[in-house]
Amino acid sequence: MAADLPTTSDAHAPPTGTPDTEGRFLAHIPAPRAMLALIVLVTLVRLVWLAFLSPYALSEDEAHYWEWAQRLDLSYYSKGPGIAWTIWLSTSLLGDTYFGVRAGAPLFGALAAWGVYLLGRRVYGPRVGLVAGVLVLLIPAYQVVGLLMTIDGPYLACWALSAWCTHRALIDRRGSAWVLLGLGLGVGFLYKYTILLLALGLVLMLIVHRRRFTRVSPWALGGLAVFGVCLLPVLIWNAQHDWVTVRHLLGHLGLAGGDIPIVPACAHKDGFFPLWTLEFVGAQAGIIGPVLILAGLGIARIVRTGASAGELLLLWSGLPVVVFYLVVSLFSEGEANWPIAGYFTLLPIAAREGVAGMDRLLALRARCRRESPPVREPANLRHVLLSACVVYGLVGGLGLLLLDPISKIPGVGDVARIDRLRRGPVLAARVLEEIDTLRGQRGGEPFVMGSHYGRVSLLAFEFRRMGVDGVEVFCASAVLPAFPEEGLCPGRRTQYDMWEDTNLRNPAVVARLRGRDAVLLGATRRQWEVAFESIVEVGGRHAPQDEVSFIGHGFRGFADPSP
Repeated sequence: MAADLPTTSDAHAPPTGTPDTEGRFLAHIPAPRAMLALIVLVTLVRLVWLAFLSPYALSEDEAHYWEWAQRLDLSYYSKGPGIAWTIWLSTSLLGDTYFGVRAGAPLFGALAAWGVYLLGRRVYGPRVGLVAGVLVLLIPAYQVVGLLMTIDGPYLACWALSAWCTHRALIDRRGSAWVLLGLGLGVGFLYKYTILLLALGLVLMLIVHRRRFTRVSPWALGGLAVFGVCLLPVLIWNAQHDWVTVRHLLGHLGLAGGDIPIVPACAHKDGFFPLWTLEFVGAQAGIIGPVLILAGLGIARIVRTGASAGELLLLWSGLPVVVFYLVVSLFSEGEANWPIAGYFTLLPIAAREGVAGMDRLLALRARCRRESPPVREPANLRHVLLSACVVYGLVGGLGLLLLDPISKIPGVGDVARIDRLRRGPVLAARVLEEIDTLRGQRGGEPFVMGSHYGRVSLLAFEFRRMGVDGVEVFCASAVLPAFPEEGLCPGRRTQYDMWEDTNLRNPAVVARLRGRDAVLLGATRRQWEVAFESIVEVGGRHAPQDEVSFIGHGFRGFADPSP
């Protein structure tokens, strides 16, 4: 049998058992140098691919965050300022290009992989740390995050490094680690507010296992102070804007006090929809892969044999966010990426099971070779699952890089939804054709108005990239009239409603646009008719959100839809 792997905070202690390294997976590989070399290699490949080979335009969220970066502020309607500041920095250095927006994504992916490696190394040793770090580079969801510049990349990096700092602070008794923990949580909060679930998990761990964690260093006050300072930009901005972010989050969950009026005709009659949860679980299996089974085996082992202090940290850092979003999926249609940070601290547990399976296989292989005649060594479940993780990751990674030609296979394109990363340039060219047609028909320059912030943001970025000046874009989501009996429910506010020059409730904006023609994207004729003298359908059919839908002649403004 292979020796048991360490589960204490002594990361460098070898497993007990045979003194030789026969039958020990990765025993001869220097883990820190190997992990660092692999991270550097993968990061360079990603940067080169994004700079020279990527065929993909920006996603809607990337374009919207780019717009935020054009108007730096203390915070924004739905998120903190971290993503805007990051994109501002990268585009200032590299220009308003696809690569300029996305250049930071591989760097944050590298930090995240290194953080998971450090965490696994502290809890189980360097071999497990190495495998955990490799899993970050292989899992499809994290590969996507390493290529697209959204809030998830920096958020995951802060999550992993914060969990490692917690181990250093609580288990290794390093006082200064408390300050770094406060910094990690605070910076993560500036990107994505749900990093507070990590803090909640740690607090719950200290309460439930108070006999295991009896002393908290005075340095914790320093960490709390640093965390508080990081919260100030978001708190100050929200205090100045009637706490709109809180209203946004409540509206996202369909709760009273949110930014979307609660209309019974627009709510599910039962209040919850279990199919959402089944879809949510299926999405997790797809974007994470076989590592979920390995993590489940590890959790079962911990429950059966008892957890070390390090394993308690891994569990309480990851499970709260996974359970939280699983519950949310019962009442709201969830997004697949919501709980991916929770899996980060479960990866060392999965890696530990995989390494144990490989140790057992190698030990049995050595034993079988000593038999006369040699006997074929049997496989084991953990070894098979770890191998499946590697194959799944490599195939998924290759598929991501070749998604463009793969999506041209009949039937595959609709499933892959690669159109989301092609839409920008095509839509911009289509809109500019309509703008050119409208010019000179009335006084004033034609403008663009859409029912979804994503499409509008794509156009704003593409116009800048193409060097097109003077075409104004607006999002009408919050002001479009609702007709619940027709399935047209109230829309929500966006960052466009927070900027004075794009707020369609602002009398100065209405006056500036009055009488001008517009290219309209999404929504329905009935919704647009209230704001224009006449509406002309484009192309003889209505293609909501994806293409130009209507031409509006003679803008006259929307009635205030506020209840």
